[in-house]
Amino acid sequence: MKRKLIVLLITALTMLSGCKDMYPDSGFIDVMPYKPANTQEAKETPHVEPTATPTVDNGKIVMYDSPVEYKSRANTLNVRADSSTESRIISTISYEQVVTVIGEKESFYAIKIDENENGGVGFCHKDYLVDVNTMLYAYPEVIYAQKEELMGHPVYDDDGMPVIVKSELVDVRLYVPDAVYYLLFAHEDNFLHEKVYERDIPLLQKTTAQKLRKAFDKFKADGFTMKVYDAYRPLRVQKRLYDIVQDSRYIGNPYRYASYHNRGAAVDIALIDDSTGQEVHYPSPMHTFDSSSHRNNKHWTEEEKQNVDYMTNIMIDCGFKYIDNEWWHFSDVDGMNYPVTDLDFSKLTMKPAQ
Repeated sequence: MKRKLIVLLITALTMLSGCKDMYPDSGFIDVMPYKPANTQEAKETPHVEPTATPTVDNGKIVMYDSPVEYKSRANTLNVRADSSTESRIISTISYEQVVTVIGEKESFYAIKIDENENGGVGFCHKDYLVDVNTMLYAYPEVIYAQKEELMGHPVYDDDGMPVIVKSELVDVRLYVPDAVYYLLFAHEDNFLHEKVYERDIPLLQKTTAQKLRKAFDKFKADGFTMKVYDAYRPLRVQKRLYDIVQDSRYIGNPYRYASYHNRGAAVDIALIDDSTGQEVHYPSPMHTFDSSSHRNNKHWTEEEKQNVDYMTNIMIDCGFKYIDNEWWHFSDVDGMNYPVTDLDFSKLTMKPAQ
């Protein structure tokens, strides 16, 4: 009976989350075609084969005086033979791929394609193409799940009912736009020497991002800019890192318990001196997995210790805690109130700032 109640409660909360996003005031609704906001946007819409192949009627295209460059915000965007979601798909466009827009027809942009196809013109829905210079941000779905203790045991209240927690990950760049972001695992210059995040997107829980903004403002007032090297880390990546490092002092063992990174409640940061534009001096490079990164290391210089202590004191004041083995790592003190997730960065819904 308890298990049935758990399933019913989590299902009901998830449905409520979906209902919340159906209203225009949420700011996250697609105009056309409709799809629930709680669905990760991997493709535009399912394709329905037309009963007849539409033809391009150039007389109905409003041509621009000069072509403009747009890019796709969809992970996979269909290019159609005519200005209809029922029209034949003639090609696809990948995320942030740039196309030349030559005009528009109804709710579609007319784009230039291979001259040998469809008269050199294809159509993409306007909602999925943005100006090439537009900044795109991630809008992950809200997820509800049963709370777990550090070692992964489910949490129940005094009445034996499951304690439900919410993952409300946000793109940190919307909350701290002036920080410097360089997620090491989204590039090849990390200890793996390969890219393991599909995109360089910093995610944190909403309240964690708000705390980070407070810390950023304090640092900035003192002449420093925060640089973020890691934030939310999918669980599958945690497993891969641990399989290589196999040292839980530096990479939490995901087979026993999850990292605060996997909950979207931890960051790896450093500070840049605004007067020089350079990072302040720290005792080791980022993600150095040896004693040089330990806070009790007796070989740190006085400058290194002062820099780490200064950063640590402000982060503590803003609602974070530290660990002894990594000078760069800070976790939200409320981090256990968020569930562990395993998102795919390449399937996140990307939009201009809402």
